[in-house]
Amino acid sequence: MSDIVNTKSIGSGIADVTEDFILSEEKMSRLVFHAQIHKKGIRGKIIRQRRESTSDIWIPDKAIDIRSLGKNESINIEIKTEAIKNLYLAIVKLANILKNCGIEYGEHSYAVVNPNNVIITDENKTAYIRKLLEAGYDEEVWNNLIETNPSLVTKLANAKIIADKQQILDAFYKSLKENYDESYWQNFFSSNQWIFGYGLKYQFLNLITDQPRYTGANFTGSGEQRGDFLLNTEADKKYTVLVEIKKPDSLLVLNQEYRNGTWKLGQELLWAVTQVQMNCHSWFREGSKMDYAKDELEGKDVFTYEPRGILVIGHTNQLNSRDKLQTFESYRRSLHLPEIITFDELYERAKYIVEHSKEQSC
Repeated sequence: MSDIVNTKSIGSGIADVTEDFILSEEKMSRLVFHAQIHKKGIRGKIIRQRRESTSDIWIPDKAIDIRSLGKNESINIEIKTEAIKNLYLAIVKLANILKNCGIEYGEHSYAVVNPNNVIITDENKTAYIRKLLEAGYDEEVWNNLIETNPSLVTKLANAKIIADKQQILDAFYKSLKENYDESYWQNFFSSNQWIFGYGLKYQFLNLITDQPRYTGANFTGSGEQRGDFLLNTEADKKYTVLVEIKKPDSLLVLNQEYRNGTWKLGQELLWAVTQVQMNCHSWFREGSKMDYAKDELEGKDVFTYEPRGILVIGHTNQLNSRDKLQTFESYRRSLHLPEIITFDELYERAKYIVEHSKEQSC
């Protein structure tokens, strides 16, 4: 049976298959399927032909008008197993053409490949995979993989997740060198919540809402005190965590020595620490005790008690001397609230997540 199917449109939404499918063949007779494809499916005629004795021309047997048959007369056409198989293969080919190409106006030739005859090599495997996906077989490919090689499916899924995170990690690194404002970073972390997932007191963190209000009518609506992120730790019982985002170029220390070996801390750092402390206090005393917060959060086993606060600010490359390093580290270690983490430290934690995932997927 030919692997090339030629069609010619004969009307609106209908095309004739110009070469008949041979179902069975003997020396002087054969059975063929003359097919047409249309918007709703496939139709056709099964025709018995005979060969002219002096040539290779095949002539259809004289058609019998069934209306001329008597009351007790009938027509029987024997179709053997091989012919039925070839008829099935012909219908499958036409069904694939309909599914992938539809009814195209004019004359067209379609190559229908028998999968048993396909030879996959390193050079053509990518092209075959791409063709399968472009033809709309992505779900079938995936389901077949799940059935035949579930461990490979897991590896492929993990590889895709890791590749996506690696792209985000690369964007994170490049963004550290740009002068982006706070709103950029708020959007970036809101879109990539997994970055907060490891390393912060060794607890997983999930986002409840961004731009929360810690006092007022609703922590997702209007209110007086506003923060960047309201997160929760992940366990059977969860606790709220408040996060404030500043900028990588926010000054951690000033280029002004206060006393020997001690440098003045950046004003934005001091203000942000106070802001987080006040937000945590307001959320604990007011926001978390509102009925809506209890219904929304405690119903999900998320509770608030002296909430943790995290401040993301600055970059350690500002600390270009031992005294500056000591001044900043001494200050943040002395704080009970908030936990201060620099942008490059957060980047390194995100980098660990990606690299650790790669190791586990191997």
